[in-house]
Amino acid sequence: MAGATGVDSSARPVDIETLAAEVESAEKAVAEATDRLRQAEQSNAARADWRRTLERLMNGLDLKDEDVRSKAEAMAGSLRETQNTLQLLRKEGEDLELRLARSSELARRAELERELEALDRELARRDSEIGARNATGELAAELLNGLREASSDIVASELQRIEPLLQRVYATVDPHPAFRAVHFLTRTVRGLGRLWTSIDDRTASVSVQEPATVLSSSQLNVLAVSVFLALNLGVETLPLNVVALDDPLQSLDEVNLLGLVDLLRRVKGKRQIVVSTHDPRFGSLLGRKLRPISKDQRTRVVEFEGWTREGPLVSQDEIPADPRPLRLVA
Repeated sequence: MAGATGVDSSARPVDIETLAAEVESAEKAVAEATDRLRQAEQSNAARADWRRTLERLMNGLDLKDEDVRSKAEAMAGSLRETQNTLQLLRKEGEDLELRLARSSELARRAELERELEALDRELARRDSEIGARNATGELAAELLNGLREASSDIVASELQRIEPLLQRVYATVDPHPAFRAVHFLTRTVRGLGRLWTSIDDRTASVSVQEPATVLSSSQLNVLAVSVFLALNLGVETLPLNVVALDDPLQSLDEVNLLGLVDLLRRVKGKRQIVVSTHDPRFGSLLGRKLRPISKDQRTRVVEFEGWTREGPLVSQDEIPADPRPLRLVA
């Protein structure tokens, strides 16, 4: 009963996807063949049209196939000759272009060689100029060093000449009971000269190169004023024989201030002294201490009493001469 269905159980199963792919491929081949056939038919139709047109033209011009063939062959020969001529001309043009390129390259090379020679000459000139400038710089440096050494020697000799005057000025005020000797010191820092002082205690054989470590601010100011006056008095020629001090009272105590006033009294015979102060008592003291003792001397007190938009209000008083320039105390 099992074989009543009429189906062979030993047959292989059918692959549907493979069959579908084969069918699709066959359809594409048929479509391509159909397309080529259509193109061939179009080509045959175009050729038939061209042939009919040619026959019509030949009939109109009373030409035969032999004439057309001979003329076509003649035209083909002319075309070949023209092509050969064009090839020869192209080759000649390429050769000419190559020669032009070579000549241009040679001209450019010659121009570059001329520019290189000019640059070499300019470089040699610049090297020579640089060498001359270096030599000049070295000579200038030697001269500058010589001038610095000479100026240092001159300054040292001038300071050595002025130092006794500094010692007398400093001793007149006498700000410190132990350090009574003062000396100039010089040093060159970064090509610039520096000036400062040292003070000595000759009794104890002690020398201090930094006066600020042993002197008070008032004593330091006395030392500064002494150096200033020594340099001013030590210069033989000045544009103005003037010593100007701006309010020395604010940096001096009473003892050193009296010593400074006594020093100014001794200096007034050599320099015109101009002193400013904000303290009227100190101004009165200066007026009394610096009063004239001879007919060729004058002492004037100038006071600024106020200020308006037109300017300051100024009053001036002439200090009379001392009728008794010399006083003896018994």
